[in-house]
Amino acid sequence: MPGQQRRYSGKKKQGDAFRYSGEDKKPVKVSLKVVDGSLQVQFSVNGSTKYGEQWIDPAEAKMRKSAMHGRDGKVAFLLGGLYLEGPGPPEGPPKNDEEGVRFIRIAAEKGHVKAARVLASMYERGGLVPRDLQQARILYEFAAKMGDLRAQDCLGCMFMKGEGGPRDASAAEQLWRIAAERGFANAQYNLGEVHFGRRAYVSAAHCWSLAVEQQHGDACWRMGQLYEEGYGVDKDPGKALQLWGQGAAHGSADCQCWLGTAYLTGFGGVEKDYNTARSLLQQAADQGHKRAVEKLRKCIQKIEAEA
Repeated sequence: MPGQQRRYSGKKKQGDAFRYSGEDKKPVKVSLKVVDGSLQVQFSVNGSTKYGEQWIDPAEAKMRKSAMHGRDGKVAFLLGGLYLEGPGPPEGPPKNDEEGVRFIRIAAEKGHVKAARVLASMYERGGLVPRDLQQARILYEFAAKMGDLRAQDCLGCMFMKGEGGPRDASAAEQLWRIAAERGFANAQYNLGEVHFGRRAYVSAAHCWSLAVEQQHGDACWRMGQLYEEGYGVDKDPGKALQLWGQGAAHGSADCQCWLGTAYLTGFGGVEKDYNTARSLLQQAADQGHKRAVEKLRKCIQKIEAEA
């Protein structure tokens, strides 16, 4: 209707975070101020939207208040995620990275495990917050101790690389083993790498095969290499090609490169197909795969030579 605006109500329906609330209510202007550590919310109703003024849906205001005062951080984590995702009305609030990080941090400070892990990943990558590997490691350690599998896997990587603190390969392996035994695919992959480095190929094959069952692209690549060379398994080029195809379909640049190279060279008895090879190598090259870039150049040369 003219002169009125749609708003998001915050009411969940069929899994959606926010739904249209209809046009029967006037928008509510909300001013938010932190006074002595508590959030003060003031409401004023006005039927028209004024330029330069920020309108906040009552549901968003309620979530912000709950996020500040809630004990377990659940609402703060949810709200932080909504701000980072920024679906905008009517599905949710507009994108606001600063507020998203703030509420994720609030949730982490309240002991919310997933929030701590998400904040750790922010510090590990940098961007939304200044990169701080030491802080990332501290937060991952908290989440890992609370049983978060992804945090255990990520902390294992930091221990293995010596990021944010001393290198500790033994602690890394222990973390990966714990997460792998609980079925976390990337930990199974990383544990397989540990075994492969020790030439314990049967153990590596066991770990990678478990990750392959969960469609882990890099595990498909590594398992394919084992079948290619006959390490820990019977040599089987056909199985290697199958695994690389499986991983390539899930976006693994390594699998795309190895499968593309197979079509380029005729590995495993596969019929040479330079166009298919080019397509696969291009996909890997687009992900920055250096070997694929080199193979792609050779593939193009062959295509041009046959033209």
